[in-house]
Amino acid sequence: MINIKTLHYEICFLNDIVFVEDAELVFLKIIYSRLKNILCINKIRDCSRCSHANKCLYNYMSSGDFVNLETIPVILQRTLFSKKFFKRKEKLDLNFTFLGEATKHIDFFNYILKEIEIKGLFKEGYKFVIQNKELINHEIKKSSKKVKYIEILSLVDTKYNIIEKEKIKIKELNKLYNFIDDTLIDSMNIEYNTNFIKLNFKNSINIGNKRVKQKGYVGKINFKKPALNNSILQILEIIGMGKLYGLGGGNIKLNFIF
Repeated sequence: MINIKTLHYEICFLNDIVFVEDAELVFLKIIYSRLKNILCINKIRDCSRCSHANKCLYNYMSSGDFVNLETIPVILQRTLFSKKFFKRKEKLDLNFTFLGEATKHIDFFNYILKEIEIKGLFKEGYKFVIQNKELINHEIKKSSKKVKYIEILSLVDTKYNIIEKEKIKIKELNKLYNFIDDTLIDSMNIEYNTNFIKLNFKNSINIGNKRVKQKGYVGKINFKKPALNNSILQILEIIGMGKLYGLGGGNIKLNFIF
């Protein structure tokens, strides 16, 4: 049993619109800004210095206003290169994945996105309509498929001991958000090598109280012997690898032997 859900929206723009950064990121920032206005009772203080932090839902959903981004329970699905310009009637897919206990608060995202749809984007009031909404319940299945290699399609922060670090990350996230029974987290001791290239983008991402440099690696993880498609690989395919998974980092594709 796994408790990971993805909230999928298909929106259609009613005006030509140009975003200053990736459209998905802009929507995430707007949603969290509104979420903070709704939930935060002490907006002057940073989450880390707020006496209400331990009981604050905004602190929980944003991992301390994104300061602890590497443990955030809400994940934006985003490609390495996203569109910034949309013509009238063009569509955008928005996907937000929620881990464990955070799934209880999905309705805040539904409410805020509906509010934005009514009011419009930015001071210009750019309009869009929500054409489709779907809540996807993810599953982990026993599988006899063998994985030959993993393609990493968006930035991960390290190229060293990456599988070992991901096993630790999943266990730590599970302690925080309880999205899978511990007994279902498979062990994974397998030899592999990596073939990565390093990318470094000029623009940083400023979100909440965090400034994120967009640099890291993409490429392949090649298993020396085919790996069983176990729970760890299936979870990573859902949530992404690396510390930047919450902002769309570490998107992966599992390549199977048929």
